[in-house]
Amino acid sequence: MKGVVLAGGKGTRLLPLTDPVAKEMLPVYHKPMIIHAIEALISGGVHEIAVVVHCSTVKAYKHMLSKFKLDCNITFFAEQQRAGPGQALLLVESWVNNSDFAVILGDSLFFNQLPPLPHRSAPHLFVMEMCEQEDDLRKYGQVQLSDSRVIDMRWKPEQVFSQIIQTTVFLFPSSVFEKIRPLSQRQETHISDLTAQYIAEGLMTYTLLPRESYLDCGSVEALFQASVRVRTQQLRITKVSNNRP
Repeated sequence: MKGVVLAGGKGTRLLPLTDPVAKEMLPVYHKPMIIHAIEALISGGVHEIAVVVHCSTVKAYKHMLSKFKLDCNITFFAEQQRAGPGQALLLVESWVNNSDFAVILGDSLFFNQLPPLPHRSAPHLFVMEMCEQEDDLRKYGQVQLSDSRVIDMRWKPEQVFSQIIQTTVFLFPSSVFEKIRPLSQRQETHISDLTAQYIAEGLMTYTLLPRESYLDCGSVEALFQASVRVRTQQLRITKVSNNRP
């Protein structure tokens, strides 16, 4: 299975930090945000990865990623204009070659290893339970589950609809490109526009991830919290390693 990292957003919630730096280049403790996203796919068994970025940042991304030893092959795709992550997927249509593929948004962080992605069939969502004390649930797409299916999803609702949220790892079949094309007249196409269609068709399956295993890094406060959690995790790993005989 191939994987796609979408990293072409404007990062408006992180201004002025993202002027002119792309948000996925910002550090989360010891690594740029995008490295964490790539490593999440690798942890799920994906080693052929496309990175989709805005054309103005391709050179900077290539230079930055060359500094890290990653257990994968990376192919870059450049979008000329920003029309949302859904439209950006059209760039990789021939690259995925009529196969199921994984997608991750580059401004998210996963604190646990992802389950084996190639062992799951698309369309598939990775969801997580979150209580209102942890974060504002209205920031997220909230879903309802029944048996093995996602039966409803509401994107950033004003009133809390569910305490199960949609994370930012998805599996799509190649049929997703036929769903994207009719939406091309929109100013932006979001991933939720695509997942909602599969949910309405009764096709969307899911994996429930452990609580606190995912965080959206799109705001200044979330970026700070992500760095704190990664630092704590890294110090714990270092301590365990140093205590080994």
